[in-house]
Amino acid sequence: MSNRSKLFSSKTEPNYWPPVRHRAKVAQVVAVSVMVVSICLLIGFDPILMITELPFAWAFLREVFPPNFNYLFHNPHVFESAISTIAMAFLGTFVGGMVALVLAFLAARNIVPQKILNGLVYSLFSAERVIPSFIILLFFLILAGIGPFAGTLALSITTIGTFGKLFAESIEKVDDAILQSVEATGGSRLQIVWFALLPEASPTIISHFFYAFDVNIRRAIGLGIFGGGGLGFDLYIAMGMMEYSSAVALMLVIVVLIFSSERISNFLRTSVMRNG
Repeated sequence: MSNRSKLFSSKTEPNYWPPVRHRAKVAQVVAVSVMVVSICLLIGFDPILMITELPFAWAFLREVFPPNFNYLFHNPHVFESAISTIAMAFLGTFVGGMVALVLAFLAARNIVPQKILNGLVYSLFSAERVIPSFIILLFFLILAGIGPFAGTLALSITTIGTFGKLFAESIEKVDDAILQSVEATGGSRLQIVWFALLPEASPTIISHFFYAFDVNIRRAIGLGIFGGGGLGFDLYIAMGMMEYSSAVALMLVIVVLIFSSERISNFLRTSVMRNG
């Protein structure tokens, strides 16, 4: 065979390998599939077992529905627990938010230009955020016992870590020119904060307070399951006593409470930001 025919035949040979980009996509799909299968095996996912247990799940649903609304209407403790949950969220937000606001001024570099102090306060915020709220609750359960007081203390500490950083960032976003204008007139550091910083940052800070209250409503219910009181604790008791229809009724109350707090919080935050 001549060199010309060899060259022609090599050009016309079909390439059975897909393009490089297609092979990369196939490799990605295979890698993701292997990861998903590995995770399913790790957590013990068994679709066959789920299918065989469907009759028992259906029987359980027939037992819990319809919800036992008589438990709500004839048990005044439910209303007290709802008020307790709201009070926990409010006090936790107020106490924790005020402490977080004071610490936020120390963390803000445009107010206290001390890098070491700023870093320490930010580190405190980070340390509080990484600790789960139920672990903080367990500490206060030892000190104060089971009930809303321990839950309120845990919410206060959690609020400091979560929203202290947000408050500090809101303070640092204030235009330096506004602060310098008050400083140029001979204003003290306190006057700069009172007359320049707070009027500019207060709408955002107040908005964060409303958002913190919304978040703490959810946290209060979750902490109640661990002994923090309120509706969460009632739900834990109902589930422990296998009163599932009553537990579902409590879940509906919790859903209504969370939905209402979210809508009210969003409305107030929008109003504050619009008018601010």
